[in-house]
Amino acid sequence: MTLLKDQAIQLALLGEWEKAIDINHQILQESPDDVETLNRIGFAYIALRKAKEAIQSYEKVLSLDDQNPIALKNMKRLIANKKNNDTTNHAPLFIALADTMFIEE
Repeated sequence: MTLLKDQAIQLALLGEWEKAIDINHQILQESPDDVETLNRIGFAYIALRKAKEAIQSYEKVLSLDDQNPIALKNMKRLIANKKNNDTTNHAPLFIALADTMFIEE
């Protein structure tokens, strides 16, 4: 399992978001409630500008750990972005997140 997690992180660091998502989904097959993995998936969807999927991932995290700081912070940003922008322009949020977040977080 640790090997897959390391691989998912390395792919994300290389910007290989789709591959990182695939690896993280493999991890979830064995550990469906792995909060770290769900957070990584949420971040990867943010990087791909897929807000709906990111929100779904963070909602799952919060259903497991309602005080998870990563999920809370990113949900707050995603919801604020959704209120402040039309549904097709998520660029400001995604640029801000990419500039201020760490994959390892």
